[in-house]
Parts: sequence; structure tokens; C-alpha cells
Amino acid sequence: MNYSKYQPNLGLREHMLEGNRISVLEAFLLFGVQNFRANLSNFKKEGFIIKSDHCSMAKIIRRINNHTVC
Repeated sequence: MNYSKYQPNLGLREHMLEGNRISVLEAFLLFGVQNFRANLSNFKKEGFIIKSDHCSMAKIIRRINNHTVC
């Protein structure tokens, strides 16, 4: 019996490829990504273009609350 292994990096990548924004807090709470910056570096090495933008903590909490209660 094959059990699928949970891959937080894959979940993060799919979320970003759908055009959704993500913060360090969201990556940790929603996907369980331990080292967000290293994942971004790996995505850049693979050829993905990643843009950064400043966002307030209130906006991030509001986005998180769409998926879970924080």
C-alpha cells in the first residue's frame, strides 16, 4: 500500500502558481513550510519569477482567516 507523503513545498508552489500571494506566516500556518526563504530561493533557481511587496499584518491575518481561524 502506497501512502502519499505530505510535501509542504509542493503545496506552497501550487498556491503561488495559482497567482495567490503568500507571506512567511501564511506559509508556516497553511502549509507547514519551515524555511520560507530557502523555498523561495529554490523556486528562483528553478526559473520562476518571484516578486515581493510590502503588506500589513492586518491584511495577512485577514487572508489567513479565509482558510483557518487565527
